[in-house]
Amino acid sequence: MDNIEDIKLSLKDIIDKILVWPDSRKIKIILKADSIFDKELLEKYYSYFVKQFNNITDLDIKVSYNINNFNLTKIMLSYWDNILFYINKYYPSLLGWLVFADWEVNDKYLNIYVHDGMGYNILTDKHIDEYIERLIKEELHVDCIVNLLFLERPIEDIQIPADDDIKLINSIMAYNNVHKNFTSEEDNNKVIAGRIINSFPKKICEISQDSGRVVLAGEILEIEQKKLNNGKIMTKFDLTDYTDSISCKYYGSSADNLVNLKVGEWVIVKGDVQFDRYEKDICIIVYDMNRYQHIERTDNAANKRVELHLHTQMSAMDAVCSAEEYIKKAYKWGHKAIAITDHGVVQSYPEAYEVSLKYNMKVIYGIEAYVVDDTSKIIPNADETQLSGEFVVVDIETTGLSSNNDEIIEIGAVIVKNFNVIDRFDTFKLSITDVKPLKGIPANITKLTGISEEMVENAPSLETAIKMFKEFAKNNVIVAHNAGFDISFLRKA
Repeated sequence: MDNIEDIKLSLKDIIDKILVWPDSRKIKIILKADSIFDKELLEKYYSYFVKQFNNITDLDIKVSYNINNFNLTKIMLSYWDNILFYINKYYPSLLGWLVFADWEVNDKYLNIYVHDGMGYNILTDKHIDEYIERLIKEELHVDCIVNLLFLERPIEDIQIPADDDIKLINSIMAYNNVHKNFTSEEDNNKVIAGRIINSFPKKICEISQDSGRVVLAGEILEIEQKKLNNGKIMTKFDLTDYTDSISCKYYGSSADNLVNLKVGEWVIVKGDVQFDRYEKDICIIVYDMNRYQHIERTDNAANKRVELHLHTQMSAMDAVCSAEEYIKKAYKWGHKAIAITDHGVVQSYPEAYEVSLKYNMKVIYGIEAYVVDDTSKIIPNADETQLSGEFVVVDIETTGLSSNNDEIIEIGAVIVKNFNVIDRFDTFKLSITDVKPLKGIPANITKLTGISEEMVENAPSLETAIKMFKEFAKNNVIVAHNAGFDISFLRKA
């Protein structure tokens, strides 16, 4: 049926409805049939409509099938090609992974086995399983649950591998164990709630509010159960995979096997990401939950490294593990030595020393030290004046930070002797003297200091104020909080 007239004639009796969205220039054409169209026929219909409606931005074609003696297994033998047709039209970049995938029907489940790890992750991120579920519902009118599963194919090699090849294979497997970090238990007792989960979990740190349905695995941190008014039991638990943590909620009955959940247990869950209005954060609404076996990270290197940069919990706001925990882990990995380099503290040294004796571990005692310039003088022109002696405490306010470009607008000073204030620098019996600048006071300085142009309108000039201050201070030692700043202005004046 290559002739356009033949295609038009065949379409005459099978067009069920045409939906048009004028504003968005979108058209959806629904055909009807009592047997599955082959992919070539669908392609011809699609090409025909594309030519007819050349001013639209979105063309969608679907077929509503009415099939007697419905059998999903038999229908899928011909319908699978149609699924690939739609994937090619709407998700062309994903087609390659599904072309080489295997599939099987088990009751109402369509299990799709993807043989490429990266492809599986991308298909899962794009929620292709949910798209195929909607497609089957719309065209075949059945509720089918689609499971995307990763099934790695072995690499065939008829040659006996050499020793170097065996080492390489072992290192690859060890690397994969570390980075995958999880493995499913192959027993029938792992289901806690819902169905068996055969999908690989995502990292919790990759989850966002738009992630949709996800599979996660992690360690239970906290569990809380609450009976709701409708009789159901809400089980809330926090999950961490040590990339991040997230709250999960499961709504079930007392018959569900959740009473035996324990803090510290590893589980894998499947559910939808939703924003929780009460927690003000995202959470997972769990449908399926299985027990999960966590594979701890190991160091399989022949030559073990030595960790030379390590912060313990003694480094404020920078670590949560103790020296003992680090040394235990290094010992478990076969390391012979470990360094500790906390931020400016050595409080972890005693614990590290005690634990190192127990595990025969060499500890390299280090520190991230704070360095100061000890060559600069804290007290310039120091003399033998005692703290109980007589000195002047001064503070100034300025129009800016540069003693070359800015001016003094206020001087405050007192004389202290024997730790008591014995005199104040003032003209009106106050301990503060305002100074009238030549250039005016910027608005930001007024906001910062509270000193306005009006306040210094009748104040003495800088020259007069400095002369008054010199007579007040005499030859006493001058003390200031930020002495370098204050003295630089006084000297410049």
